[in-house]
Amino acid sequence: MGAVSSEGEKFISISESVSTTETTRAVLVELVQQLEGHDENWRENTLLLMDNASYHKSKGIKDLIEELTWCADVVCSSLFTEAMSD
Repeated sequence: MGAVSSEGEKFISISESVSTTETTRAVLVELVQQLEGHDENWRENTLLLMDNASYHKSKGIKDLIEELTWCADVVCSSLFTEAMSD
């Protein structure tokens, strides 16, 4: 799994396991640690995009993103309500 900043910087996590809620959670936690060290205002200028995989829409991932305050509660709630209804 990987992430790319709007400035072209790459944040990558390599795993030899099947993607699940737990592996996605581990990657997001690692990504946040990298972002924290890179830019203290990363929450203001970072957009999280994921495909429609079921583990991306799981309660565990939703809870993690809210816990990390990745986006405003209203936005997160709206996005996940829409995604979960698919």
